[in-house]
Order: sequence, then structure tokens, then C-alpha cells
Amino acid sequence: KNNDRNEADKGGVSERSESPPLSSNDCSSLEPINRLLCQTGNSDDDTEAVPSLLDAEDEDDDDEFTEESCIEDPNRRIWVVTTAALPWFTGTAVNPLLRALYLTRGRPKHHVTLVIPWLSNKQSRERLYKGKSFQSKQDQERWIRTYCRERAHCHQEETNLRIQFFDSEYQPFFGSIFPTVDICATIPDEEADVVILEEPEHLNWFRNPERKTISKTNSNDETRWSQN
Repeated sequence: KNNDRNEADKGGVSERSESPPLSSNDCSSLEPINRLLCQTGNSDDDTEAVPSLLDAEDEDDDDEFTEESCIEDPNRRIWVVTTAALPWFTGTAVNPLLRALYLTRGRPKHHVTLVIPWLSNKQSRERLYKGKSFQSKQDQERWIRTYCRERAHCHQEETNLRIQFFDSEYQPFFGSIFPTVDICATIPDEEADVVILEEPEHLNWFRNPERKTISKTNSNDETRWSQN
């Protein structure tokens, strides 16, 4: 212990050098997970970079993506299906829209389709859309595309994105929108490639793909409502 103390006295107290915070420009060179940490700020108590999960090498080759699950091929047809649409600013409306816009990058026009509900009931539209009562699906689509350009600043992505509606109704008891049509039937067979579902238990409420059973959630109330 005395030797250790003497060495410290000779060399002085060693302090960890603190790196200056990275600017937003510096963050762009990091792996995605570290970039997120960089952009949200580093703690003064822990400035060491967190190892990226993307840098970890798989020891088991069986864990690699299958050809069917890989969407890197720009020619894949992608359908993003959700249970809400703008201007209802809820997570299942905003997140799928932004995800679909991002997925259009580097892909041919209309290879990504956002499938959203059209509320057939005018009162439901006024209630959820804060007084905006669109007269048609085209009116609502124009509003959404304007939002993409002016608020999300996704001009080229908005042009490449295709938007498709399915008929639906709002159930106040659940605070949710449910389809009233078979969504699967609205997707052409030749384009049925990749689908990303938001709230699949609601989307498949009236018909599970290739089955004739009721899709249940953990809510007993919802199950009773469906049976009635």
C-alpha cells in the first residue's frame, strides 16, 4: 500500500479526462444506438461510449435474418397498417406515418403503402379530429400529405408514399378504432409481400388472416363486446 501511495505521490493524482460533449454534427458518425445516446446528452458521471449492439458479432449463424424477413431489398412491397390516422395525434397515427415515410427512402414510388382508417361516421371524425370533418378520404389524405411536407419536412418521401384507407368505426367505450371491412382483401395478391401491423389485435378483430375465429386481447370486456 505504501508503494502504491508513493507512486501516486510521484506521478500526481490521476484524474479521468473529461471529453467535451459531442455536437449534433459529431453524432452523425456514430452507430445508431450510440447516436441516440449522443443526441439525448451524456451523463457527467458516465461519459464512456456504450457498446453498440450492432457491433456485436453473432456466434451462431442461425441467428441471421432469413431472406423473407430482410427488407433491405428496395423492390420489396411494404404495407404499414395502423388503427389511427392524423389529425388524431395519437401514437398509432404519428409513429406509423413517420415509419412509412422513412421506409420510402431508396425505394421506387409507391412501394410503401400506409393503410389507415376512414371513419364513416361524421360525428366520430369531428370528435377525434378536433372539429375537422373531412368530406371524403381524398380531403383527409390531402391534409396528411400537407403535414408530411410542412411539419415533417419529408417532401420526396411524401411523394413516394402511397396512402390507402379502410372503412372503420370509433368505439367510445374502448377509445379505439376498429375496421369494419376485411383489410386483407384490400391488398392485391401480387403486392402482398411485407406487412407491419400496429395494434394487430384491433386490426384482426373481425377476421384473422386465413382463419374464421375472433381475435381476442387480454380485455374480457372487449371479448364480450365482440360476441355481442
